[in-house]
Amino acid sequence: MSEEQLTFLKPHVVDEEVLLDDLPEFDFAEGYTLMDVVGIKLHASGRVSQYDCQNMHFEQADEVIVETGRGLALGEVVIPATRRLRSGDKLPRVIRKATQHDMRQRERNRYKETDAFQICQERIDRLRLPMKLIRVDYLHGGNKAVFYFSAEGRIDFRELVRDLARRLHIRVEMRQIGVRDASRMLGGIGSCGLRLCCNRYIREFAPVSIRMAKD
Repeated sequence: MSEEQLTFLKPHVVDEEVLLDDLPEFDFAEGYTLMDVVGIKLHASGRVSQYDCQNMHFEQADEVIVETGRGLALGEVVIPATRRLRSGDKLPRVIRKATQHDMRQRERNRYKETDAFQICQERIDRLRLPMKLIRVDYLHGGNKAVFYFSAEGRIDFRELVRDLARRLHIRVEMRQIGVRDASRMLGGIGSCGLRLCCNRYIREFAPVSIRMAKD
């Protein structure tokens, strides 16, 4: 057996010699690899995404630093690490467990997000842009912020981006989102009198047909 196969089977047996003598040879399907996978969400109302924990052990509610397409981010472990057979593209990685320094950086980012939201809203009003600012997220390093907004059509926000970058001294990314995503971020009370389901537990939206919208 290969070393990778033995590593996969060892946690399930007591005696390695029994493993070698009694179990037959087997091969993983082509294109599949063994990977330690953990489920992490970056925001309280965000999706749970899978990450490669690189043989590190994490428990539920652990705070960790992960890589994303925009840079490093701080997330919370929702599904503990499990070993899985996966195919397809590589998963983003968990870099390490969060430290006290990371927690302090998160608090600093939250203060910056509040200030950036107010500044951006003032500039939107001054420029009379037909858009609604939803949320501001600073990346963990604090050198880039993502501004989420909703609008009915395309918005020319180039001047807004220049103003924000000059005033905040950061890289600025504007991201337009739909009405349902905005509701999930902001939260609210539904017609049932309870908190919106998309803000509590629904993470993936099913398509809405024209007939459903009419009903």
